[in-house]
Amino acid sequence: MVSTPNASEGLFERIEKEPAATCLYHRMFLDYTYGLGKIYTAEEIAATKASPSFEREYNLKYLGLISNVFHVKDIEAAIEKGKRLTEFNSLYAYTQKSVGLDPGFGSSNFGVCITELVDGIINMVHSEEYQRRDFNQMIAITVKLLDEYDIKFNNKYRMFVDGTNPSFIRALKDRVDEDTNYEQQVSYYKKAFPSVYDLGFLQHNMFIIPVPFAKYHKQMLAHCKEMMEYQNGLMTIHPKHNKLITALRTAVENGEGSLDKQATSHDDLFDAFRLSLMFCH
Repeated sequence: MVSTPNASEGLFERIEKEPAATCLYHRMFLDYTYGLGKIYTAEEIAATKASPSFEREYNLKYLGLISNVFHVKDIEAAIEKGKRLTEFNSLYAYTQKSVGLDPGFGSSNFGVCITELVDGIINMVHSEEYQRRDFNQMIAITVKLLDEYDIKFNNKYRMFVDGTNPSFIRALKDRVDEDTNYEQQVSYYKKAFPSVYDLGFLQHNMFIIPVPFAKYHKQMLAHCKEMMEYQNGLMTIHPKHNKLITALRTAVENGEGSLDKQATSHDDLFDAFRLSLMFCH
């Protein structure tokens, strides 16, 4: 079998990570250096390094398809800013934080992103995609993260959850002592305040916000693109958030304003990312 790396966590990466004692294959990793002076000249490689696909095509990196949502320079700028960040500590204990949750069942993953607002800049605090977790595990993971980052039911913090999982939302609201009858609340707000009701209005009245993806997915994609580009980028993403960085580098829009989830690596984590940016800062 021969392949250029594409999306991570596929067949080739699984084989690559198998212990030598149990792997059935002899594995050879041939990056561009093996071809220098043979099939490539140093000048050709120097020119090719300018391509955003170089690491995937020539250097054995799992990057998936090349994003048509974000510019490479904007992603790299966010990473460079992230390198200057220290680990989470008590200095940022009282910052405004936003949690994005994309609950996943069965073959889907559970994506979680936590961002904080510091001096007008959005820092990525936590990003992870948890594989094949059941309902109770997702609740437990979320509660643990809320405790770890001292996120409480008050006006400084908000959680945004994919609205297609009402049972998960009710269970989570129950764990933080928020009214679980949120569907009735939403219905009331729509009828009582039709001229002003939107997600921004809901944020002033709820801690855990259900987000109907079918209605807002295009808006959320455009918004996170704006956060990455506006004023040279308002995002800082430490290199440790490698899965999220891969998701940004491979995010593909289908031409109609929607994310192509088949082409985008770690799409569940990407959904959590755009949910976490919904807080009206």
